[in-house]
Amino acid sequence: MGANTVIKIIIYTVLTVKNSTPELIWLLDKISYHLHKECLVHMMRPQETKTTMHLKRHVIWQIGDGRSTKFWLDKWVSSNTSLFSSANQSYVDTTASVRDALNTAGDWDQKILMDNLSVDIINQILVLPTPSNFDGPDTVGWGGTSTLQFNVQSAYNTGNSKVY
Repeated sequence: MGANTVIKIIIYTVLTVKNSTPELIWLLDKISYHLHKECLVHMMRPQETKTTMHLKRHVIWQIGDGRSTKFWLDKWVSSNTSLFSSANQSYVDTTASVRDALNTAGDWDQKILMDNLSVDIINQILVLPTPSNFDGPDTVGWGGTSTLQFNVQSAYNTGNSKVY
């Protein structure tokens, strides 16, 4: 059984079992701690299910070198939404990485930003540090906690709706 399957079972259990006890939540939290990094990466582009769609709403990218994060599709700006729905052009290159939005000097390419996004979104991007090779690879974090570390309690707190 893969780690992605295990995490789905954990989340399903916590979100669907009525009267989850603190002990159950604690046990599942300990299990999820050991699976955390592998599972978050697998959740980014899995086969879509209601469980993964629920969880993906809380997964965010932290920019390092900007090569792994998709500029239009991944959540990496402070609004915690993808930029795809904010594009003011009818066509955007959905394969572009965050690094592709830099000019040759390594600064944000303001022409690309101004041609494709609203001023509000541009301002959110311009306050972010530009991707750098010195920052290592992009990483995935859990937006349900202030530490960006996944735990079952935070997944439970993101919504007690039924997950199938």
